[in-house]
Amino acid sequence: MLIAGLLSGCASSPETKTEAATAALPSPVFELRLARTTPEAKWVRVDIRSTGETVYLAPEAALTVDDLLSAEAVPGRQTTALRLTFTRTGTRSFAELTEKHQGEPLAVIIGGEAITASIIRAAIPTGVLVLEGYYPADEVGRIAEALSRR
Repeated sequence: MLIAGLLSGCASSPETKTEAATAALPSPVFELRLARTTPEAKWVRVDIRSTGETVYLAPEAALTVDDLLSAEAVPGRQTTALRLTFTRTGTRSFAELTEKHQGEPLAVIIGGEAITASIIRAAIPTGVLVLEGYYPADEVGRIAEALSRR
């Protein structure tokens, strides 16, 4: 679940991984990219970890690990959540992105894997993104450490 329900998950479909799709996506520590459910020129085809849904990612990241101020494991509603706080510049970029692209999917990529592509429901001016339910609790702590060490 993403911050305060402002982003809402896409419907799932059967997983159809291809080597070409996986090879085409670089292995960033963290990225946010716009996503589409239909192919577009130069957009990268990937399968979402949480649903198996196939989406197409924008060729350029909207935000990256360089836009992160901190990452921490925090108690979530049902499990441990990953709380990402953006820098001042990252906060402005995230607010503009979520304002301009309401109704569109936004993919979260961690360690080169697209973990979710959720619909942007409203602008998010706070500069905080909370991801819950995508990783076991012990893994959330390791991811937060890795993102914080960058």
